This record gives sequence, C-alpha cells and structure tokens, in this order.
Amino acid sequence: MRAPHIYQVGGGDWAFTHLGTITDGFTSKADALAAAWLREAEYLEGINAKLLELLEQAEAIISQSDRCRVGTFWLPNWLASARYVIDERRMMYTPGPWTVGTFRYRKRGANCSRVAVMEPGGHYIVDGVYQTSLALDGEDEANARLIASAPKLLEALEGLYQSLYNGLEVMAGSDEYNAARDAIKQAKGE
Repeated sequence: MRAPHIYQVGGGDWAFTHLGTITDGFTSKADALAAAWLREAEYLEGINAKLLELLEQAEAIISQSDRCRVGTFWLPNWLASARYVIDERRMMYTPGPWTVGTFRYRKRGANCSRVAVMEPGGHYIVDGVYQTSLALDGEDEANARLIASAPKLLEALEGLYQSLYNGLEVMAGSDEYNAARDAIKQAKGE
C-alpha cells in the first residue's frame, strides 16, 4: 500500500481536493481520473483567467472613452453580460435541482438515520447528518432543505439582479418576483 495522494487545484472562488490511497486497481484508476480532471480544471482556469484579463482591458478602454460610454450604451452592457458568463463558468457546482433525502439504516446493530442533499441522478452532494437513533432533528431537515434550495435561490437572485441592472421594474406577479417567492418558500419548506 502506497501513501495517500493529495491533489488540489483552484483557489479564491473555488477549490477542489482529492485524497485517495492507492490500494488496488480500482483506486489507482480513480486517482488517474482525478488527476486527469485536475489537469482539465487547471486548463479551464487558465482560459478563464485570460478571458477575464481581456475583459478587464476592454472595460478599461470603454471607461476612458466618452463615445463608448455615452454614444454606444449597449457596449458596456455586453461587457457586463460577458463577465457574468465567465463568472458563471467559474462556479463549478453541481447543477440543480437538488433534493433532500432521508435514509434509515443499521450500523453496528443500531437503527440509524441520515439526511443528505442529492442531485437529480441520486448522488450525494452534501452527505448530511448521521443520527444514532431513527429520530431526525427538525433543524437537520431544515438545514438540508436550505442547502437543497441553493441552486433555485441563486437562479432567482440572478434573475432579479439582471432585471434591475437592465432598468426594469420587478412587480408583484412578474416572472422574477414569482421565481424569488417560490425559491424562498422552498428554502423555508412551505
């Protein structure tokens, strides 16, 4: 058995760490896949850094030009949209919707339960709270529900932000308003 391998990439907004011990062929393959993923992530991070650098240069040029700032209103908006797309690509999270799952199992002869947050395919995103009894704390379920609502809350907030940025009023009954209301209700379990 060899020593564990620790891979880490990223920083600032995100980081990914893989810890694996090579014990057999399966784990060796898992380590190889993790290393390949990390190389790809480093490559994408390099592309994002270059795109952000170019975007900042364009923003600096526009901020110094009266013609672009006053006469061509759409260009700064296009740059803001480009920055939004780049920032969104940097957010490397599992797409929603996420759900909350409660599981019952036996461990060392005891009946136990667990709350976890899962992606649509049924894989754990947040492997939640373990209890030594079958009774789950209501706070644990509320925490899991709040975590599971994160993608919907983010999407609703982005919609509100984009509408306000574009100078639109967000009225009760509008799509943005309804999305925000529904996301809040989901987070609260209503």
